[in-house]
Amino acid sequence: MKRLHYLIIATSICVTAVAQDNDSTVTHNVSIEKEYIPQVIKVKRTDIELPSTEPTVTKTEVTYSTETKAMETKSNFYPAKESELKSMKRPAYKSGFIRFGVGFPLNWLGELWYPVFDTNTDYFDINLNHYGISNNGKKLIDTDLDLRYSKKLRTGQLYSSLGLANTGFNYYGKDSVFTDNNVFYDFNNEKVAGKNLIPTKQSITQLNANLGFRSLKEVNNWNYDGVLNYHLLGATNSLREHQIGLNLNGDYNLNENHIKADLEGQVYLYNAPTLQYTSDSIWEPQAVISFRPRYERQWDNLKVRAGAKLWFSINKGNVVAASPDIEVRYAVAKLLDVYGGIGGSYEFTSLATTFKENRYYNMNERMEANDYTPFDFFGGFNIRPFRGFVFDASISYKLIANQHFFYNQQFDCLSTPNEWPDKQDSERVYSNTFTVDDARATLLNIEARLAYNLKERYNFHVKGKYNGWNVLTPGVQAWNKPTWEGDAGIEAMITKNFSLNANFYYASERLNKLPKKDGTLDVRTLAPIYDLNLSASYTFQKQWSLFVQANNILGSSKAFSYQQWYGYDNIGFNILIGATIAF
Repeated sequence: MKRLHYLIIATSICVTAVAQDNDSTVTHNVSIEKEYIPQVIKVKRTDIELPSTEPTVTKTEVTYSTETKAMETKSNFYPAKESELKSMKRPAYKSGFIRFGVGFPLNWLGELWYPVFDTNTDYFDINLNHYGISNNGKKLIDTDLDLRYSKKLRTGQLYSSLGLANTGFNYYGKDSVFTDNNVFYDFNNEKVAGKNLIPTKQSITQLNANLGFRSLKEVNNWNYDGVLNYHLLGATNSLREHQIGLNLNGDYNLNENHIKADLEGQVYLYNAPTLQYTSDSIWEPQAVISFRPRYERQWDNLKVRAGAKLWFSINKGNVVAASPDIEVRYAVAKLLDVYGGIGGSYEFTSLATTFKENRYYNMNERMEANDYTPFDFFGGFNIRPFRGFVFDASISYKLIANQHFFYNQQFDCLSTPNEWPDKQDSERVYSNTFTVDDARATLLNIEARLAYNLKERYNFHVKGKYNGWNVLTPGVQAWNKPTWEGDAGIEAMITKNFSLNANFYYASERLNKLPKKDGTLDVRTLAPIYDLNLSASYTFQKQWSLFVQANNILGSSKAFSYQQWYGYDNIGFNILIGATIAF
């Protein structure tokens, strides 16, 4: 067993070294519209009632799924989460597993999870994922390594994590900019060579470290949780974003009355390269402080929360922002839950969050403003008329002070007919990278979900969402935002060892703008997204499992091909075959 431990640790160190080698990584890259973006997520505390008694530490149980996360649909569709169904029974690997697969067009998958030690007081595990695909000039390679450690002490629990992720890809999207010996006006009306504007490949490396301590029982009626975090994002162009943060959460319990408060501070520091067409002043240090005090009380069937959210921003966006934090929830036996309230949000538009949303964003630019929603009116219900069946629906109306919308970056021509025969000085050319419009808007969201689980052998769900955007800023529309989204899926355990899965995702047409030099807009319409995926798995001898997954099956037809971002065709039909070996 010690040899296995040493082998796992050595493998992790080697993979980390490879992830840091940007030049070698970027030579294999892809962007797909049904894609997986490895990322290290900042730890955030959820509002749960912490136990007042000494808990027992149980061993971690990992459930293996045949769904390859490298092929998840990248969308902004978030279904209702008020009531989840029990998942079907799947093989659980308590001692770790190795997973690997290859496919067509050229794609490969590797995954390792191993608990190095797991005792009543200490836990440490390793999670390694690697995925790559290459097809017709579209390239992507993702590698991420996560280490987690926790230790139970007399007064609480110490927990930590260390993550390293690298994403290498190419900008394969079509553009109207010729990169050889052509000249453009930049936004400061200075000449810039085209080859310096249009990148061909990119490598994003992210490092995340967290160290925290939480209470496991009340101390003088207090529960608490505090975590110190550090996040680094580095790009091929030598741009670096450092995020240093501290999160403190407190919960005071007095006779069923809970007074809670969250205090969070984040500082952003930058190392920026010297650029021909931007100013170093845009990379000034930034800081955001948030404070969320609230009162919570629960009776037999009624739960109430009343509070506020406050944000203080330095060097970017609104200096002070606020929103209410109010919710009322009422339960009727175990049949019906009804809820409603008023909330809001304030999102710092860091490079890390921007890249997560759109990897083709121009990394040489910082967003000028943060996303701010002062009011979000919401309500909904979920109903469970009989065992295994759930239906939930929700509605919300948001008043948004600032919202960003992606569209293709543009440049003004500075060329004579001899230098650039097919372009005139009065025209603009468009890049395969994206910039943003900031705008005031309102958003009406209506969501509904129906799910049914039959004897833990058959799982069915269907979801739908309406996004009613009304942009109030002149000249701006909800660029690249679908009005309708839908998702349907079924899981079936045909036999004890054999399972089938099917999933279908839909997004309606989206608009993208190409602004002309004379001030008018050329608005392009992106085709709807129809994405069908099928998978099957077979388990034998308890420790071996084979799987096959066909993704974007409709993508082989021109009638169902789509672009998630203007100029970037999806990868089309692809298939992955592999196996899982449990320790």
